[in-house]
Amino acid sequence: MREIKFRARIKGGFLHDLWVYSTGFYFDDVNYWVLQPAKDNHAIAFADQAIVDPDTLGQFTGLHDRDGREIYEGDIVTLQSWKPSTMQIRFIEGAFCLADSDGYCVADIHYVQHAGRPIAIIIGNIHDNPELLTIGGKE
Repeated sequence: MREIKFRARIKGGFLHDLWVYSTGFYFDDVNYWVLQPAKDNHAIAFADQAIVDPDTLGQFTGLHDRDGREIYEGDIVTLQSWKPSTMQIRFIEGAFCLADSDGYCVADIHYVQHAGRPIAIIIGNIHDNPELLTIGGKE
């Protein structure tokens, strides 16, 4: 069973632009709040009342890249043997997928692995590095 967790960027305050990883967020009809920081995210463990930017909220796919980093919705990955080699992770019609620079699903998320071994490399995300999709997305 895969671990269910999310990440989002803190909105406003002195912690703005920090990413928070959590098992859940709460929406109070006005703001999204961190419900409980993940145990492995010590840097902002004190910020359990932080408001997050809902546009940056993304779910963990349950998969890791070649370097062992968790792959989240919104990440930009490169698959060196693919054309285009740069794609984004999207959640479309109930499933994670690899999407092109226009946001269209081009392949199943499991292509980030080959024979059970991770081959994708996270190079950024659509919130911090949207230009990465235009650099490698249209080859």
